[in-house]
Amino acid sequence: QLQPTIKISVDVQDAKGQNFSVKFGTEKPKPEDPEGPKEEPRPNPTESSTEDSSDHSKDNTKEDLKSSIKNKVEEELKSKKEEILIPFKEKEMTLSLPLSLFQEIKAKDKKIALENKAVKVEVPTLLTDLEEIRKLSNDEKQVVDIMVKISTEEEKTNLNKQLHAISKGIKVEVQGHINKKKIPFYSSSTVEFPVNLSLSSEEINKIDNLYNVNLYKWNTEKRQWEYVNEKLSWKGSNVTFAIKPFETYIIMEYTKKFSDIQTHWGKESIERIGSKHILDEISPKDFYPDQEITRAEFAAILAKSLSKENKQDAHNFFRDVDTNQWYAKYLNIATELGFVQGKGDSLFDPEGELTREELVVMLIRAYHYATGDIIKNNEENLNIFEDAQKISSWARQAMSQAYERELIHGVSATELAPHQLATRAQGVALLDRLLKNIK
Repeated sequence: QLQPTIKISVDVQDAKGQNFSVKFGTEKPKPEDPEGPKEEPRPNPTESSTEDSSDHSKDNTKEDLKSSIKNKVEEELKSKKEEILIPFKEKEMTLSLPLSLFQEIKAKDKKIALENKAVKVEVPTLLTDLEEIRKLSNDEKQVVDIMVKISTEEEKTNLNKQLHAISKGIKVEVQGHINKKKIPFYSSSTVEFPVNLSLSSEEINKIDNLYNVNLYKWNTEKRQWEYVNEKLSWKGSNVTFAIKPFETYIIMEYTKKFSDIQTHWGKESIERIGSKHILDEISPKDFYPDQEITRAEFAAILAKSLSKENKQDAHNFFRDVDTNQWYAKYLNIATELGFVQGKGDSLFDPEGELTREELVVMLIRAYHYATGDIIKNNEENLNIFEDAQKISSWARQAMSQAYERELIHGVSATELAPHQLATRAQGVALLDRLLKNIK
C-alpha cells in the first residue's frame, strides 16, 4: 500500500536578519532492515549540557544587559548632565527600569536617549508619563519595559525625478509593558521621537543646496514619499528632526524649477519657497510671476507654510469655495488659524484679486500666530512714504507692524502703493521674508 509523502519547508528570518529553514511533515516509511531494528543512539550528555549551557548563557547576557542599563541610568542621575545616553548595537533595545527610576528621571528633568554611530533617538517624555503608567500599576518596584526598535531601510520607489535621496529611510517602533500589561498610549499618534542623524561624508556630498533638503514620510497606501513640514536643525553633518513611530522617514533634496522666472527679480524667493513644496499646486511648470495673486492662492500658501496639520476633513467655512479646488482645505486651515476672515455672509471671493494692503493684513496675522510677538504700535514709521495717507484705516496698524519687522518694503523709496494689486512674485517674496523672520 502506497503511503503519502508530505513535506513542508518554511523559510524564517530571525530578529537579526539570519535566514534558516524549518521542515516538518510525514514521509514514506523506509523499508524494514532484514537484520532487524537497530538500537537508537543514546543522547550524548555532553551535547545536552552544552545546549542548556548556551541557553543559560543567553539568559544571563540579557539579564546582564538589563542590569548594566539600570546601573548606567542610576549613575547618570547623579551627574549634572541633562541627557542619559545609552549606547546600543542591535536594532532593538529594551529599557527595563523600575517605576521609581522613572519618577526620579522626571523629577530631575532628565532625558533618555539611545545612541549608536549613525543615529541618536530620544525617548519622548510622554512615554514616561507617570500618571498614565500608574493607572496600570502603583508599585514603585514594578518594572516598566520600553522596547524601542530602530531600523534603517533602503530608499523606496521614487517616481519624482526632482527628489534626490540623501540618507537611508529610518523607522522607529515602540511598545511598552508594565506588570505584563500593554501600555496603550505608546502607540498614540501624538508621540514624537526627536532624532539626531549623523550623515556620512558620502551622504553630505550628495547635497547641492542645504536649504532644499527636507524630511519626507512614506505613504503606504499611495506608495510615494510625501513632504513633512518639519524643521531640520543642522550642526555640521548632524541633522535633528522629530518623527512619529511606526512610520518610515527619509532625508531628500528637492529642487523646484520654473522655466519663466530665470531672469525675474523674484527668482531666489520663488525657488526657495518652491523647494518646500508650497507652490506645487499653484503652478506645476510655469509660475507666471507677474500675474495677480488671488485671495485663495495667498491664503493657501500661508497655511501650507505654517501648518503641520494636513487636515482632509476640515470644516468648510465659505459657501463660495469649491471643495474640489486644491486650495480649499488650506483655505479652511488658514481660517481656523485666524489668517483670513471673509467678506461677510459666509463668502470669501476666492478668485478675487488682492491689494498689497490686504495681503499685508493676512501676512501680519500669520506672523503673530507663528511668533507670538507683540509689536508696539508706531504708525508714524510709515510717514517716510508719500502715499502713507492712502492706506485704509483698517490696514494701517498691520502695514506699520509689517514695516517695523522688515516684512515689507515700498515699491520705491517713497511709495508703498497700498491699493496696487499684488502679484504672485510679490506675495511669495513677502512669504519668504516671513519664514526667514520666524525660523
